[in-house]
Parts: sequence; structure tokens; C-alpha cells
Amino acid sequence: ATAYSMPIFCPYEGTIPPERLAAATKRLVVAGCSAFTLCTSTGLEGLAEVDRSLSLMRDSGAPDVALHLHTTNGMALAVALLGLQRGITRFETAMCGLGGGIALPTDMPEHGNLATEDLAHLLFELDLAEEPTPIIAAARKVARQLGVIPRSFAARGATKSSVLASADLG
Repeated sequence: ATAYSMPIFCPYEGTIPPERLAAATKRLVVAGCSAFTLCTSTGLEGLAEVDRSLSLMRDSGAPDVALHLHTTNGMALAVALLGLQRGITRFETAMCGLGGGIALPTDMPEHGNLATEDLAHLLFELDLAEEPTPIIAAARKVARQLGVIPRSFAARGATKSSVLASADLG
């Protein structure tokens, strides 16, 4: 498998020419690579850029593409939805949104990986997965054990099931 770390935007080079991604993908397909991961490593990539990159990879012969999602600009769930619409079935995320920090040349807001539990919640809301309560519970446990505040909406209780579970209906 091949993962492209910063194929769309680099904090030091700026926007990466799309032709570079297409050429690299073609070379790797010819060399026998069949699984690719498009990474939004800075978390600053826009929807149109990701869409164009996915199209270029498919047009270059990449048979299997996954998305690795970071959420610096708050767009990771939108990128995941776009990926689903484009036939992506593999996503790389992290419980509680942990990890994913990269060295950026300027002060940036807190960033990290897309939280697994937020993606699970999105898939549930799209009727593509079961209720994510066990994944959300696991994320809360991870956060407690590490002494961190989860970065995810789901683990912080921003789901219908979380609200109903904590409501005093009696």
C-alpha cells in the first residue's frame, strides 16, 4: 500500500500541482501498487481539492483508494462524506481525534486526526452503520485513561442518543 502524506497542500511548498499526484500514481500502478491512501495531513485541504485528487487517482489507474483524515479546518467529516459519495470504503481516523500533529511553519489551531467516533456517528446517521454507542463509550474510556478531553463531538455527548440517555424523563 502507498500513502501520500501531503499530496494536496504542504505548509512549506503550498498547493501541490495535481499533475504531480497523477504522475506518481501512474508510476506506482505500473510498478504493481494496488492500494493507495490519500492523506489530508495538514487538515487544510478543501472539498474541491480532495475531489479533484480522488478523480486524478482513479483516472491514473488506482483501483483502491482510502482517505486519511485530519480536521484542522473542520472539514474532515465533509471530506469523509465526499469520499463516501465517490465510492471510498476505507477511512483512517483515530479515537478521540488523538495524534495527527505535524510541524507547521505558523501558529495553527489545535489539530489532529478525525475522531473515529465522529465518523461512526456520520455513518450511523446515513444508515450505513449500527448505532455508534459502543465506539463512543470506548472513546470516552480512552480519554479518561489518558486524562484528555476528547476532540470529538460524539464523545462530548453531541448525539441524539447521548441527550436522551442523560435526559430526566421521569
